[in-house]
Amino acid sequence: MRNEPLVSVVIPTYNRAHCVGEAIQSVLDQTYKNFEIIVVDDGSTDNTEEVLATFGDKIRVIRQENKGVSAARNAGIRDARGEWLAFLDSDDLWLPEKLAIQIAELSGYSDAIAHMVDVEIVGYSREKLTLFNIRGLMDEFRMRPLRKRPLLDVLQTQFFTSSWCLKKSVVKALCGFREEMRIFEDLDLLTRVALEGVFLVSTCLGVIMRRTERSDLPLSFHFLGKKSALGNVVTILSNLSSCDSLTPKEKIEVKKRLSGARWELSEALKEQGCFEEALSTRWKSVLDFPSARSFVRAALCQIGMRDVWDKISQLKKGKGQGFRRSEMDLRTHGSDEAGLNKV
Repeated sequence: MRNEPLVSVVIPTYNRAHCVGEAIQSVLDQTYKNFEIIVVDDGSTDNTEEVLATFGDKIRVIRQENKGVSAARNAGIRDARGEWLAFLDSDDLWLPEKLAIQIAELSGYSDAIAHMVDVEIVGYSREKLTLFNIRGLMDEFRMRPLRKRPLLDVLQTQFFTSSWCLKKSVVKALCGFREEMRIFEDLDLLTRVALEGVFLVSTCLGVIMRRTERSDLPLSFHFLGKKSALGNVVTILSNLSSCDSLTPKEKIEVKKRLSGARWELSEALKEQGCFEEALSTRWKSVLDFPSARSFVRAALCQIGMRDVWDKISQLKKGKGQGFRRSEMDLRTHGSDEAGLNKV
């Protein structure tokens, strides 16, 4: 199978007995057949083991104590034998042509190290949503699928993990996922991969992402989860901002996003009553990307006139920004996936 490289499919799971079987079956139903399936059971306490046993030798199972999704994916990466890595969350599904599309397109670009497909998001809205349409990038990716400087694409699109196909050698050289991160760990890895080479992006739909609101999550999670998520985003962008290989355009965009993320973190800290830390973080946000606008905003908030700024901002915005990945992540990363309910 010289022209059909082996793809290692890594599926991390934690207490997803009700849906992991469907995820596995969606891989087995792929029209591209040269793959291996590695399921990493991250300490499940439900009947996940029984569900996995029904697939016999069609899958390889790794069992470990609960360490989180990053550690689970890394365990799969270490065990992978393929040239390419693809990841599938255990509550998502692949469409039958997903791998065939990716491998066919990658075969035409020997220098490409990653491939992304579009994702349909089910359960977040009554409307049919796909990631590229939400981001307004469908035409851009259709006309220019080869992304020679993919970092800004990664930051703007935030490609979901189940849509990736990555060169294993690159991922291993970067030491995989940061295991201390339990949210936005995927964004962290993909930004690092984006600095290593060319990406391909297909507008073909390849993944069904199933997401529903979790009303049973404790209120404390939404505060702790928000702080953790934004803290990780700040860490990711801070690391990028000190990278010498960025172009001037990339440096500006990273600094702007760092400033925005740090500002949101200051708001999350304030919600938790961490007022001194919130104040310090707010002014760091201003210094990340200094502008008259950011100074005025910080000053108004400092003297208790936040309402004035909010009204001005709403008038300028008109329509809202629509879907934001961070909103959905705070619902889903706190669910059962790889033990994140223990955050």
